[in-house]
Amino acid sequence: MGLIRVKWREWVKFLAFCRMIEALAIYMFGNLRLKLLVTACVTAIAIAGCGASGSIDKPKGNGSSATTASIELNWPEGYQYDNLTGRLDAPAGMTSLSAPSYVTRIILTVTGQGIDSPIVVDVPLDTLRTSVTVAVGDRVFAVKVETNLGVIFTGSVAVAIVPGFSGPLVIPLEVNGPPLILGVSPVVDKPAPGTTHTITVDVTDPDPTDNLEVRWKLFTPRGTLDLGTGLTVTVPPQYRYGKYTLEITVDDGHGGRDSWSKSFTVENPVRIVRVAFSNTSPIVGDIVTAALEMGGVPSGVNLHFIWEITSPVGQVAVFENVTSVDINIATTGEYKVSVTAKDQFGNEDTFVSTIGGACGVLTAPTSVTAVQHPSTNGGVTVTWGTVATALSYNLLVYNATMTLQTTVTGLAGLSTVYVGPVSQTGNFEVQAVCATVAVGPASATAGPVTYPGILKPINLASWATSASIIDLAWETDAAATNFILEWTDDLSNTGTISGAISTATCPNGSPWFATGTCGMNSHACTSGRSYKYNVQENDGTYFSTFSGLTGFFACP
Repeated sequence: MGLIRVKWREWVKFLAFCRMIEALAIYMFGNLRLKLLVTACVTAIAIAGCGASGSIDKPKGNGSSATTASIELNWPEGYQYDNLTGRLDAPAGMTSLSAPSYVTRIILTVTGQGIDSPIVVDVPLDTLRTSVTVAVGDRVFAVKVETNLGVIFTGSVAVAIVPGFSGPLVIPLEVNGPPLILGVSPVVDKPAPGTTHTITVDVTDPDPTDNLEVRWKLFTPRGTLDLGTGLTVTVPPQYRYGKYTLEITVDDGHGGRDSWSKSFTVENPVRIVRVAFSNTSPIVGDIVTAALEMGGVPSGVNLHFIWEITSPVGQVAVFENVTSVDINIATTGEYKVSVTAKDQFGNEDTFVSTIGGACGVLTAPTSVTAVQHPSTNGGVTVTWGTVATALSYNLLVYNATMTLQTTVTGLAGLSTVYVGPVSQTGNFEVQAVCATVAVGPASATAGPVTYPGILKPINLASWATSASIIDLAWETDAAATNFILEWTDDLSNTGTISGAISTATCPNGSPWFATGTCGMNSHACTSGRSYKYNVQENDGTYFSTFSGLTGFFACP
């Protein structure tokens, strides 16, 4: 334990009415020593690291009265300060540090009678010297020593400062353990906008005399809210969407603190699901209705809507406080549709989309022609004039009596060859098309055109009636005279059979045929192998397409 030396110096002229402590200084001499120089009735005090005794000297001579006294700082058990080595011996497991490196701050506080606001002296560690002025009277001297050991030492002593006070003051230091937050009632991760919730914190402190201050703060997208102090707080309703952080700080008033924080998210109460359009592929002259669909809006939320419709030429039309607008498609190109929904709390959502006026008015193609196509498959060639606003064309195929047979869509050019069904008379019309739904009027009819050709064989079938023979039959075009039969076996061997068509009534009872005329033939096969077949017909000029391969059939 350190030794404290106390010196007094009196001046000849004693100022009886002086009431002020003039100067306070702290010196480091291998231990901590606080020295107070007293003029007249003013007392000077010195702090030592761990002193045990003191002495008083009163020098003789003329001069003003002055007094020097001492304060003993008694370290708590387990944290003894060695005055000789200048070391603080901490409990096992903690590092013993040379003085004063373990001390990070020294604070002296003086309170008492007639002092409205406590006098606080933050002692500079580089000089260990400071000044303070205190009137005589009942005083409390409190010392706080902060260290880098993770603990704080505090202590205080009450004394009556009177002229001639000699001390010493003994301040037993105590380890000030920090408070601890034990738990917090659950905080909802995603509270509904506009809801309140009450939260409670459970805290403890190893020092039963500490007066704990529990302070709550809420960090919001708009700034920080001080929610006050206490063990329970009600978080006010929050309507602005975004991330929030609730912070709790517990302070024991002696430098010991603990804190806790939790983040939560307030979802945006303003949510646009989509904008629905009455027509997504309009043409010039159409009117398109755009209707807004909102997500669930909490009660108490008032919405304001702003629409902006931008035409292909940059003209902007603005509509407010409506949930649907009518858009007049007055020109070709894309129309940009933007709608923003806002509430009274600053939340908003925006939806942006485009609709096409990609095509102008669609007219009927002109100069439509239809003639026989001189290919081996026959058919008819149809041509037509261009429509400037069209993206594609449709070909409408009618029979001789103008009954619609089929529609060929997605034609990109200005001509096409129609090859089936063949061997018939047909009439043809063309339509201009914009996107997928806007279709212009049909052109004038081209035809009738009789176009030759051979129909594709259908219902090709095979069966066996004797060893190493597979019989075949297919429904044939009456105009066909010859056939080509392709075969492949299960070992990838291939071959062809060709010749004149031998026709007969399709086999009775066979499930593959309707009533009609069939071409007939046989294939000398290899017993045990399996075969697939594909047949084509011709009349010597025009050839049909192939029927398509059958499945494998085993040769008997």
